Amino acid sequence: MLQPITTFDITIKFETDLPIHQSMGSVFHGIIMQYIDTDYATELHRSQVHPYRQFVFFDDKSHSYIWRIITFSYTCETQFRSMLKALPNKVFVHQKQLYLDIVSTSISSTSHDALCELLLGPNLDEPADIQELQINFKTCTSFKSQDAYQPFPDLERIFQSLLKRWNTFSETYTFTAPELAKELCQATTLVDYQIQFKLYRIERTKIPAFIGYYTVRFKKNHSLAPLAMLLLFYSQFTGVGIKTSLGMGGIQIKTDS
Repeated sequence: MLQPITTFDITIKFETDLPIHQSMGSVFHGIIMQYIDTDYATELHRSQVHPYRQFVFFDDKSHSYIWRIITFSYTCETQFRSMLKALPNKVFVHQKQLYLDIVSTSISSTSHDALCELLLGPNLDEPADIQELQINFKTCTSFKSQDAYQPFPDLERIFQSLLKRWNTFSETYTFTAPELAKELCQATTLVDYQIQFKLYRIERTKIPAFIGYYTVRFKKNHSLAPLAMLLLFYSQFTGVGIKTSLGMGGIQIKTDS
């Protein structure tokens, strides 16, 4: 049975209507650790692979703050369902000395195979007609290489991050060709961007990062364009870069179709 990709969208607000900033992701991670099963929390701390990610953002359509949690296995989904049931309607946030109202929760699921079928067709030979895709970095994003932060949206690093996540969680299709991230870059063209340098604070640590958007166009006749499209679409589930379980690398996707 395929492992699900499950999205929990939790509408939240502080009792005083205090704005909820994207940099509060680590605060919400603390809430998870407070209410999730203790043994499972220990397992998550010890694991090299985090089967979930979470971030907070303001949703322009609903004019509300959303706490988004995405899980990548049945076990993780089950644990987070239990965690959300254990959450009171008002959660006391120690860092702010305020109560956070849990207004509502919506849940949706997909899978890696379903994404392949949606974007590449049932036989992986009928790609969706998407010519351009905009990556909106809703929360601060950064990469790390050789113990140094890389606070800019290098497309090769983005593909490397997405390939690692896809190959970790997909049970049917994996993409492991040498230099694949570099070749995927050649299947796209940068057509627009607006990026701003921004520090992300986790307790007393300040991480150099960026926020903004990045728009790419897919080359029609390039054999890897469909895979590039699939992985960038996938980024809205996994996020990219470092510390996605602490609220960084949160992404929303816009397409031209």
